[in-house]
Amino acid sequence: MRLPFYSCLLLIILLSVKVKGQGCSDAGFCSIGSLKPTVDTDTTDLSNSIAVGVAYGIGLEKTQTVTSYIEYQHKFSKSLSIQSKITGGYSNGDLGTNFGAGDLFISGNYLFPSSNKNKFSLLAGIKIPLNNSNNTNSDNLPLPLDYQSSIGTYDVIAGMKYSIKKFSFSSGVQIPFKQVNENTFFPQFYQDTLAYKYTPTNGFERKSDLLFRITYSVANSNKNLVLQPNILAIYHLGDDTYMNTFGQKTTIENSAGLTLNAGVTLTKNLKNYHQLEFLFAAPLVVREVRPDGLTRSLVLNVQYKIPF
Repeated sequence: MRLPFYSCLLLIILLSVKVKGQGCSDAGFCSIGSLKPTVDTDTTDLSNSIAVGVAYGIGLEKTQTVTSYIEYQHKFSKSLSIQSKITGGYSNGDLGTNFGAGDLFISGNYLFPSSNKNKFSLLAGIKIPLNNSNNTNSDNLPLPLDYQSSIGTYDVIAGMKYSIKKFSFSSGVQIPFKQVNENTFFPQFYQDTLAYKYTPTNGFERKSDLLFRITYSVANSNKNLVLQPNILAIYHLGDDTYMNTFGQKTTIENSAGLTLNAGVTLTKNLKNYHQLEFLFAAPLVVREVRPDGLTRSLVLNVQYKIPF
């Protein structure tokens, strides 16, 4: 195994350990279809695959989150495929505990035919929330979005990916077109002063995101272990809003801006084209205010994929 395989992994870990801020800011689109770092295998005779995964994250005020998911993909041809993904989430912190269904993602991917090793694909999809983002704690107090399993928006998603040799470049946009978020959280509902660490999100409305990712792939000599360090930039295009105690729409200042994440994915190719995938990510640059509850100081994800 060549030195770059180890050095890339070490570099990502060292960068992440030094991070003191919290970020991530991923509303879901960076982990669907071709927008996610993937390892292609020659499964010409297999049109379907199922993947199951679980992600652990540490959020604002050390809130712990566990997100599980299952996704199904069907290939109509070498070029055209469709994928569906459903999520659920558990959160636990000083303000309470919550468990519930998350979101449903449906996306289609088209890989343009090419006579060389360069690849170009387009993606289009939709995100459907599975709850109204207003679950409560054991005292029946509304929890902030950091504890919710969905942020309560219907989104359209579009993206593209270009791969050349060991590099791939992905870009995308996620646009909320319908807000069904019914969150009613105000920190003054709580006696615990820690509640004031969270932004009020009563009647929360979220703006759109842009994504750009650069991924580098390196494999061991047997090609059965692939390391993919990547840098992910997510730019939140505007300040979000909420309804204050007087029923007035209020801008959440400094909630727009850039989040820059460093990550690494390690994929083990197993028998019968099965894949075991490990992901680690942490922020390098963060937005000043993140009311949508997507704050993460680190994310660890494990996934198992079965083609058939």
